[in-house]
Amino acid sequence: MNKISSYQIIWKGYFWINIPVMIILLSSFFALVSFTNLNASSCIMLGALVAWIYWSFMISKWIRWALKNNVEPKTLHKLGVRSLLLWPSDIKKIERIQAEIVGKKK
Repeated sequence: MNKISSYQIIWKGYFWINIPVMIILLSSFFALVSFTNLNASSCIMLGALVAWIYWSFMISKWIRWALKNNVEPKTLHKLGVRSLLLWPSDIKKIERIQAEIVGKKK
């Protein structure tokens, strides 16, 4: 299997996570402002909630993809934090997902 570059890891994260999150955030804000009687701050909060739910689901999928492609957890964490895909505390999430993957292989 070919080794995946840092560039590929980060761009996969951007295309799977950050770009769709921004689209969800903006489109849900404009849809809520246009079709409801909510004020702008409520629309921003609801849009952020929907985007956060998407982020939570997809970040786990991205971590799982990277770990299955033999990316070291510490490297993944460092790249994720630097590229604004992960929070600094997400090392625990990476370790949990890695444990799930190892458990399924047994």
